[in-house]
Amino acid sequence: MTGVIQVPVFTLQEFLQLPETKPASEFMDGRVELIN
Repeated sequence: MTGVIQVPVFTLQEFLQLPETKPASEFMDGRVELIN
């Protein structure tokens, strides 16, 4: 689970405040790749 700690944790509110530079699906895919 060390990978999860190294990845910045965003709350839903913080995620909604991020500039939409790319689709949320791509963002989540990137998170999954980093965690795995």
